[in-house]
Amino acid sequence: SRNIQGSMSDIQMVMSARASRKWDGAYTSDAERFLSDMSHKLRAYHILFWASQARRYRILLTDRGLSRMVAKGVLTNKEKEAFDLQMGV
Repeated sequence: SRNIQGSMSDIQMVMSARASRKWDGAYTSDAERFLSDMSHKLRAYHILFWASQARRYRILLTDRGLSRMVAKGVLTNKEKEAFDLQMGV
């Protein structure tokens, strides 16, 4: 719902505001890596949240759906393997 989207937006705003910066205002390389990683995780969380809430997106929770998300870069192989272990695939 909108609450999830708003919370995710708040998280991203706080992270970007508090991330380390160089003297010229650009993010440090560590901060860029962190923000990129967190953005990836939040995007995957949002997709998986809706897959668990809306019947029309449930296929994303299957092996086929998770494999497709890996192919599209939404999940990494390591993340998919963790889901496979949890779901007993």
